[in-house]
Amino acid sequence: MRKIKSWTVTKYVATGNDFLVVDLRLNSQMEKWAEFSKGLDRQEWTQRVCDRIEGVGADGLIFLNPNLEEGYDFSWDFFNSDGSSAEACGNAARVAVAFWCDQNSDSYGTIRFRAGMNLVKGRKIKDDEYEVELPKPKLLMKQAVFEVHGEKILCDLVDSGVPHLLVSNEDGQRNLNLAKSLRSHKLLDEFGANVTFWKSSGDRRVEAVTFERGVENFTMACGTGAIAAAWKRCSFDPDAKGEICVTMPGGELKISFEREEGVCLSGCVRPVFQGEVFL
Repeated sequence: MRKIKSWTVTKYVATGNDFLVVDLRLNSQMEKWAEFSKGLDRQEWTQRVCDRIEGVGADGLIFLNPNLEEGYDFSWDFFNSDGSSAEACGNAARVAVAFWCDQNSDSYGTIRFRAGMNLVKGRKIKDDEYEVELPKPKLLMKQAVFEVHGEKILCDLVDSGVPHLLVSNEDGQRNLNLAKSLRSHKLLDEFGANVTFWKSSGDRRVEAVTFERGVENFTMACGTGAIAAAWKRCSFDPDAKGEICVTMPGGELKISFEREEGVCLSGCVRPVFQGEVFL
């Protein structure tokens, strides 16, 4: 009988986004992982386990790595389901915070971790609700004209951790073909952008849905997409105070721009299961 190698993964759902967590925070775990994953890099392993037919199925995978800098609780590597790395992911960051809190008794303090070049701070608000602070969005293109199949589409390009093309969507309908065409449009760089369709749905409320690169489809929620849509809503009323509530297919996210150091993203996170994945 052949020996099958396996590794423990934990699955969380954050407002409809599902992510797998691999805990490598201890040096001993890193050593075991190196032996376990011989001949298979993290991108390939992510593709395998995130596959919804032959794997566990998820929008992305989070590797929690040892803390190598003073003042940080851990660092991470984050990969989309296709194995591509991402500069930021708001909902995955909230999952990382939730996982850390679930593993530690002092779960209401501020957690700090390194995500690429960025410091991310997060905390538990109450049971199943977590928030993270991310850098404030930057406007890269304002009302740029993107031509798609002979139609001219006005878009803002906003960097809310990753680039998002914002498309006004007053009829509330998803347009998959338009999203695919915009995602890799010639006006963008080689990596393209996420595409977020949005509309105002009342005072301080927004409805949005995001087509995510790396998943290559619409997702149930997108933290950086929600931030970008909330930023656009605030651009019409820059003096307004308080939270913006962004409703996405997976549920509601709350966005606040009132903190000096960044933007606050909060919403529900809950664990789904923990189990062994075969290599």
